[in-house]
Amino acid sequence: MSVAFVRPSQAYAARAGSPLHSVAFLTAVGLIFTLAISWRDAAEVWRTGAFANTDDAMRLVEVRDWLAGQAWFDLHQYRLDPPDGEPMHWTRVLDLPLGLLIRIFSVFLPVESAERLTRIVFPLALHGALFAAIACLARRLAGPAAMLPAVMIAALTGGVLVQFQPGRIHHHSAQILLAVLILWATIGAIDARKFWPAAGAAALAALSLSINIENLTYILVEIAAFALVFVAQGERFRAALLGFGLSLAASSLIVFIATVGPSRYFVGACDAFSTAHLVAIFFGAAAFSILAALSHRLTSAPLRLAGCALGGAVVLGVMALAYPACLHDPQAGVDPLLRKLWLEHVEEARPLFSLVVAHPVKFVTLALATLLGFAGALAAAWREEGATRVNWLVVCAFIAIGLATSLWQVRALSSASAVAIFGGAWVVARTADWAARRSGALAKLAPFALGLPFCSVFWAAVAPAQAQSNAVEGRTICRAPAAIEALGALPTSLLMAPIDMGSDILANSHHSVLAAPYHRDNHGNREMVDAMMAEPEAARQIVRNSGAAYVVFCPAMPELEIYAAASPDGLAAALLSGKSPDWLVPEPIAGSPYRIYKVR
Repeated sequence: MSVAFVRPSQAYAARAGSPLHSVAFLTAVGLIFTLAISWRDAAEVWRTGAFANTDDAMRLVEVRDWLAGQAWFDLHQYRLDPPDGEPMHWTRVLDLPLGLLIRIFSVFLPVESAERLTRIVFPLALHGALFAAIACLARRLAGPAAMLPAVMIAALTGGVLVQFQPGRIHHHSAQILLAVLILWATIGAIDARKFWPAAGAAALAALSLSINIENLTYILVEIAAFALVFVAQGERFRAALLGFGLSLAASSLIVFIATVGPSRYFVGACDAFSTAHLVAIFFGAAAFSILAALSHRLTSAPLRLAGCALGGAVVLGVMALAYPACLHDPQAGVDPLLRKLWLEHVEEARPLFSLVVAHPVKFVTLALATLLGFAGALAAAWREEGATRVNWLVVCAFIAIGLATSLWQVRALSSASAVAIFGGAWVVARTADWAARRSGALAKLAPFALGLPFCSVFWAAVAPAQAQSNAVEGRTICRAPAAIEALGALPTSLLMAPIDMGSDILANSHHSVLAAPYHRDNHGNREMVDAMMAEPEAARQIVRNSGAAYVVFCPAMPELEIYAAASPDGLAAALLSGKSPDWLVPEPIAGSPYRIYKVR
């Protein structure tokens, strides 16, 4: 029997109208549960203004600059590698709700408190929307019995939870939510085979692209799903194919005009939504529209498959001729030395395989629950029939592309784990239905027991304990707002500080910095690394040429150790050993964890 037609099991309340089948109630349950887990983080944000991640700090800097009068289309961070600053690869889409919340809360709170409250409320609101979307999609995929397990698995999925914790205001949480919404809308449009549901699915894809290209692989799977369903169904799917193609082109053009300034209309950036992506979308939309118009003549699946293949080949050909770099790694422009000494040491930017090889237990804590969810989705696709099987095949494709992307950078597991939740929910719902027909106590516990392996928090609890590394402890000490704010005792200056300190210095002080953890900052990051790698006398000229008035670092952070290991006779090694050259004059600040040197 198809899960879509299974009656809600007694394990999750069988009667109609049960609160356990209410999206609003389950959303509230999910939020209460996660708030119980993360209230300490909320309290820390409110009390100290601490940032969980450097990107959250930089996002707040961006919002402040906009509220202070920086132009909507001007995405430069002028205090990063001044005087020209660094053009960020983000947009203002998320700055808008964040800025609005800050303005509203500033009516009755000081600005600093308004910012902190915004950083608590914003991720909470997105988390609530995610729980609602998961409950709705779980019901569509596997019936009402899957709603509660889906929400609870989501609440116990670490890769998702960490992106929605209080203080997180960067784009990852919004993109996880959009990945689930895109999946939901795609399944709904395929089921409906109508113009407007398909147009809505395309509009969500365009909205996601307007934030950044993080969900690009999921959007490609969405496009492939529409194409393959057209191959299978032909003219019956004509309206949906036309709605998707036209809406994707129109919505993408609208968000492009709304987020990209006229001066960049003809810049084909590969690491952010740009003309390069718009051109590909226009050609792809034209191909879908032509296929829809000719659907009455494409009477066989092989003909329709050939038409889709031809359309895809045209899009790839155009990209290969006009924007060949965009068919490769979007971070290919990172300086090779910076890639080796910085990017390859950023855990979330490492390939999953290399991370697991270095730390095998991370396979259990990071990837196992997602893989089990993928297995559950595959089982659902195998057991179900008809339209329900198609829906599950789309879910499987979304999970598969997320896992494949994690082989490039492990950060992709967050979105993949959010989609894999539905595989686990299906298994629990089917098990609950089986248990409802049995009277034994063990049978009643079976759904709960089978649900735990789909929760990464469970694996983190049972996996061998990992001692907190010195690196983690060092970042906690060195990135504390109070520590950064102490730098206010120095006159406003350009600081040469480690890459990992850059965003926090910009957010919590009036200083400018050369380096920060952003792949476009090749010039400023390279100047800092070159200075740290050079012998002290050679470093003197590099530092002076950079314009930096102070060299600042925190010994508890491991970054300088990387440079010292690569260049034992370099400036970083000398500073770590306490043997600073005579052109650097110590200027300590009482109680500060930093070593501060004035350049003379």
